[in-house]
Amino acid sequence: MHVRVKSKDPYKSGNYVFSMPVPFNIARWVLRNFGQYMKMDNNVNSEAILQVIDEAEESIKKGEPFRVQVDEEEDGTKVDIFIN
Repeated sequence: MHVRVKSKDPYKSGNYVFSMPVPFNIARWVLRNFGQYMKMDNNVNSEAILQVIDEAEESIKKGEPFRVQVDEEEDGTKVDIFIN
């Protein structure tokens, strides 16, 4: 997984890039066993996150990259997550 964050916030401005392996099985285990104890946004739950993990893994198995892009309009922060 590769993550790129570009922040225009004057208190935390800068560009951050990092890469790491994605342990899907560990993420699934944590969410299934401890998801009910994790504080999440009202619109997100552990089942929704598990579904995204499954879709990402299926996409990667087919040889297709999985990409998520977020552009925060209020402060100009941009996040790009690329899993291949």
